[in-house]
Amino acid sequence: ATGPWAAARGVAVTEIAAPPEAVFARVSAIEGYVGKLPMLASLTVYEQGEAGAWVIKRARYTNRILPGYAYINHLEHHINRRMKIMNFDLDTEKQNDFEAMSGRWFIEAHPNKPGWSRAYYQVNLQFPRMMPGFVRGLLINQGLSSATGWVKDECEGRSPSGLGTAG
Repeated sequence: ATGPWAAARGVAVTEIAAPPEAVFARVSAIEGYVGKLPMLASLTVYEQGEAGAWVIKRARYTNRILPGYAYINHLEHHINRRMKIMNFDLDTEKQNDFEAMSGRWFIEAHPNKPGWSRAYYQVNLQFPRMMPGFVRGLLINQGLSSATGWVKDECEGRSPSGLGTAG
C-alpha cells in the first residue's frame, strides 16, 4: 500500500553565472551525467528520436544509494533546445524501481543580471513501497541540491565537487 510517506515533490531555483544556452547544453546532455550526480553509477541511452522541435531520449539510470543498495529507473526525456525545457517521466514500457517519477528543467535568462541564467528544476517522486525510510529521507534531503548543484558548479567553471576553478 502507498501512503503520504511514499511520495515527494521538490522545486529548486538557482542563479547561474552563465548564459542560458550554456546552462541548457549541460542539463540536456544526459549522457554526461555520470560523475556529476553523486549516486548515479551508470546511465545508458537506449533510444533516441525526434518529434517536431523535441528530441526524445530514453535512458536507463542505475543509482547506488549505499553499498549493496541500488535502484534502476528508465526515463523518457523530451528536450526542446529553443524553449530550453527538458521534461522527464518514467518510461512505463520498462520495469522501474520507483512507482512514479516526473520532472522538468527550465532555463531562462536572468531578468536582472546580463549573461546569467535562472534554472528551475522540479521533480515528483513516488518511492517503491519497500524502500527503507532512511533511504527515502536521504534522497529527499540531498536530491534537489545534488541535482542542481553540479550544473551551477560546472557552468561557473568549478569542478562538480565544488573544489578548484577552471581557468
